Amino acid sequence: MYRPFAELACPSARQRPVVVPGIERVSIGAHLPGRFRDIEPLGQGGAGTVYRAFDELFGFEVALKIPFLDQKGHMARSLAVELQAAAALRHPNIIQVLDSGTIEDDQPYLVIEYADRGSLDSLVEAASPWQELKPILLGVLAGLGHAHTRGIVHRDIKIENILLSSTSEGTLVPKVADLGMAKLLQRKGLYSDTRVGGGTLLYMPPEQFESELAAVHPTADFYSFGVLVYSLVTGRLPWDFDGIGALIGAKNRGEYRPMEPRDVQQVPRGLADVVDRLLAVQPMERFHLAADVQRALEDLDRFPLGSQTGSRGMAVTTGRPLVPRALQDRIPGVEELVRFPVTPALTSLRSPRFVGRVAEREMLWTYARECFRRPQGLCLTGAPGVGRTRLASWLGGALEQGGLAQTVRIRLEANSGVFEAMTQCVRNLLGLGSLQGDRLTEKLGGWVSSMGHQHESDLNLLFRGLEASGEGGGGEKALGVAALWPALLVRLLQTLSQRGLAYLFVEDQTPAGLAGSLAGEILRQAQAQPFPLLIVYEPRVVDPQRSPLPDGFEERPIGPMHEEQIRELVGDLLPHSLIGPDFIARLQGNPRVAVTAARLTASRHLEDEGPDGDGDTWSDDSSSLLSQSVVDAEQVFLPTMSLDNVAAARVDEYLARSGAPEAAQAVLVAAAHLPAPVDESLLLDAVAEAEDVDGLVAGFTLHEAVQAGLLQPDTEGRLSFSDPALREDALERGGSDLLLVACARVLLRGDAVTVARRLCAGRLLLVAGEREEGLSALIRGAESALAFEVASASVAFGEAIALCDELGVDSADDRRVRAVLGAARAARDLGDAGRAASILKPLTLRSLAGAQGAEVETLEASLYLMRGQPGEALVAARSARATCAELGDQLGVARCALLEGQALEQKRDLEGAGEAFDRAQSAVSSLAEPAPHLEGQCLLSLGHNLRLRQRVDEAARCFHGALDLARVTQDPSVKGVALREIASLDLASGRYLEAERHLRDAVDCLEAAGLRGETATTRLTLGELAHSRGELPVARTEYSVALGVARAYGLNRTTWLALTNLAVTEVALGRMGRVRRRLTEIESMGLTDAPDQHQPYFTVLSLLVKAEARDWAAAEDMLSSLETDALELPRKADFIDLLGRVGMAACDRGETPLAMDAWTLAMTLAERAGDTERLQSLRELLSGLGA
Repeated sequence: MYRPFAELACPSARQRPVVVPGIERVSIGAHLPGRFRDIEPLGQGGAGTVYRAFDELFGFEVALKIPFLDQKGHMARSLAVELQAAAALRHPNIIQVLDSGTIEDDQPYLVIEYADRGSLDSLVEAASPWQELKPILLGVLAGLGHAHTRGIVHRDIKIENILLSSTSEGTLVPKVADLGMAKLLQRKGLYSDTRVGGGTLLYMPPEQFESELAAVHPTADFYSFGVLVYSLVTGRLPWDFDGIGALIGAKNRGEYRPMEPRDVQQVPRGLADVVDRLLAVQPMERFHLAADVQRALEDLDRFPLGSQTGSRGMAVTTGRPLVPRALQDRIPGVEELVRFPVTPALTSLRSPRFVGRVAEREMLWTYARECFRRPQGLCLTGAPGVGRTRLASWLGGALEQGGLAQTVRIRLEANSGVFEAMTQCVRNLLGLGSLQGDRLTEKLGGWVSSMGHQHESDLNLLFRGLEASGEGGGGEKALGVAALWPALLVRLLQTLSQRGLAYLFVEDQTPAGLAGSLAGEILRQAQAQPFPLLIVYEPRVVDPQRSPLPDGFEERPIGPMHEEQIRELVGDLLPHSLIGPDFIARLQGNPRVAVTAARLTASRHLEDEGPDGDGDTWSDDSSSLLSQSVVDAEQVFLPTMSLDNVAAARVDEYLARSGAPEAAQAVLVAAAHLPAPVDESLLLDAVAEAEDVDGLVAGFTLHEAVQAGLLQPDTEGRLSFSDPALREDALERGGSDLLLVACARVLLRGDAVTVARRLCAGRLLLVAGEREEGLSALIRGAESALAFEVASASVAFGEAIALCDELGVDSADDRRVRAVLGAARAARDLGDAGRAASILKPLTLRSLAGAQGAEVETLEASLYLMRGQPGEALVAARSARATCAELGDQLGVARCALLEGQALEQKRDLEGAGEAFDRAQSAVSSLAEPAPHLEGQCLLSLGHNLRLRQRVDEAARCFHGALDLARVTQDPSVKGVALREIASLDLASGRYLEAERHLRDAVDCLEAAGLRGETATTRLTLGELAHSRGELPVARTEYSVALGVARAYGLNRTTWLALTNLAVTEVALGRMGRVRRRLTEIESMGLTDAPDQHQPYFTVLSLLVKAEARDWAAAEDMLSSLETDALELPRKADFIDLLGRVGMAACDRGETPLAMDAWTLAMTLAERAGDTERLQSLRELLSGLGA
């Protein structure tokens, strides 16, 4: 009976492997199936033997890898990893796994591609010249690039694992072999830890010696490749093995003997510099893509052959600069996969070919080109399984293999949170695994320095966010961090775009489309400060009510494939003789349905013994097997196959074969209800607790599900469904209430309870009928999510309110009040003040307890301020403050006093506002526990108020106090605003250099904090500084950036200011046409949106335009209005210059009276400002006019 060797790695409940101690360590080829002949050993290692044989099934020579009998349990695991990795990699520079099976005593074996020219050892011994080595090395990199774009890290690159094969023309083709150490990138984004820390010591990078193997990144392969290059060129390794401790120490210090080629005249001079970068200690200081290394080696042709001048401190470029022209070529073709005959054992794992989709690929490539003009957002819609993910992955692979982009991938599972998805994305991108503490800081510091970042705030914020995620997503440390993540992701993407463009792929499996708001926010921030960025968003569905299209995204539907393309796809996984006449038509053009149906057919065949008893090949009786296959399909599938049908068939087949079907179904149901990826131990605890199932049996059934391909394993214990349709099928199969309650209980155990786990536990209790407990758990989960998972919290609070309605919970009940308040806060934090006010309406203050009543009024005050209603905000804030004072809630008093001061400032009562800010600061000072962020806000608010009241020295003390506090607490928002306010004081005192430095630092902090409005305001100040120094192009750039941010976020006031400042700058540059366009846009906004102190600028600019156009009547009216308000007019140099230009325009056109009036008004302002230089110039103009 055929049994895949993978069963030995994860034995089923029906049969477990038995390892007999003391058995002779030999490998026997005599018991192999009859298809193999002329068997002879090729070599033997520490774990097994490799044979060469002629395979009559394939008709050519193959290699057979067979472990020693006493190693079969351990090696079966390694071979299973190799099979899983190799089946996904079909590339001419990677040794192909062709088949697998077992012989007597369940001894596993692999059938692999045979390389007839041995390994690279022969080239080391022969001291081959560089021109012979170079194509070999480029081929190895091509194979590694193919693996890395598919999420696989080899981890054991060395001379012995690069085999050589010859073509019919005699050309040597390198082949990467032995993927038994490979790390596979799971769907959630972290590289799984195979718990095999090995590799070959002298080739291993420093990080591979660590216990945190999940932190191993694709750059680990580049380190090993650097050792390989060094060895080929010098004939020896960079280190002598003097013990593992000495070796690790040398690697951690970056020490190795200088590279001295055996034949100096045959090696290009720059090679040592390339090797230095490959052997960098910090992973992020190495090359990031295989294409980067390829380009660096190709660029060595520019250097003459000769002595090496490597320098470990030298930064080596990753190749020639990539420009948009690189994308103007024809779209890359689909990579031609190696096409060996398929066998039943490989069908369930084999990566199918990418067929067709020419128009869709051209569309994606066009968007990649267009992102150089402006950031692009693309939403791929279509039926599940239609191939959207495959298309997006094709684009990422094509861009990476071309060295144009490094793909950033965020996947949001159906029951996970946005914050967790973002942190896992960054951890994967930077190769951080689950590191915490000092090791996390060290890794982040290496990345920041390698990417040329100078912003300490980036490092601090990344550390805070990533460490908070490692603590389970709770606590004060995480408070507010997630709100900063979109800005940090934009920073990361902007850095990555330096190679060409940045590519972000967002997969969203949540019904409400929670990742859509994240994708939209990232696009808005990128468009505010444009850089080449393409975001491809794949939602589960696009529902205008629940998950609308993200702002700024274009929708592109992906339809079904043509029948001939589906036939080609299925034909890559099954012999054509097994594809029934109506089989293709019933697949409805859905590629995922086609692949699943093909794998089901292969799986059924594995249960049938072949005619020779081996059962590991397709039957020679094609017509008989075809007939049986079609009958089976009719029995299992509906007349029209669908994703749901084939998913159900796969689950049915798994349950039918399981030795413990009830436990097997419980495992699937529990996995479907728990947040993915789920810890294996947590899943098994829930099943064992609810179903009274022995833990060993539950574990066996779990491993059966992995073998069947239903669950994707992460050998650290995390599991997720391989297909969303499988999860949906498991959910429909239900599960006992006891199981669901047990799942909820285990989710809430322990210290690291994430937001996703809390929310999931509440929902599980509701489904299980525990509605009261479920409601309380759901509200608690939503409240914990509110600090950094606002979108998830909003959905959960909505569910809680609906459940309160269903249960008839009273309006004054604490649970309803908490749900309503939470939903309103979430709406406010999402920027929807109207919706927040609507949610609050059902709450009546008379029916609420004091604290809750104060909270309602505080929330209402903040909403009034958002809507520009300071009077109403003032009433609500004062009432809430009084209630908080009665309750002794000093934190509430401080918050209400801040709102009160902001309302008074909007009403222009500066003295009253200052008193309110004083009260807020006093309340904060009296708190038993420090509240540093609130204290910083109080200092900033008070300082700003003092500055407006001309109490400059006191304002400066407040700003510097806030800055010192922010530096200690690493609060970027307070730090950024404090720096900007200090810069304003510098400007007023003429300290321009200090002002510019403070403003630049403020922009960095505010951008990192995601405070777009504050960033735009700071950019305006930078523009004003440049303008005052006569640097008009710099001023125009700063104003344009501020305008882009303001437009992207609908900041009308900032938009008005940016347009006005741009118009003033355009006047100085003599671009009156652009001035007219700016004024037209300002007019379309309405003067009600204009700050009062800037309205005169609009008037004088309009006056200048009218004078240029000889519209003297309108010009006279405008000048008269300015003269009427002369005492309120700005006394700034730019305003005086604008009046002077009005006079010049009128004088040049013979309108002397208007010129005289304009210059006279300008003289008055110059005299009041004490601007003697301009005053003298204006007097001379008037004197000349009189003459």
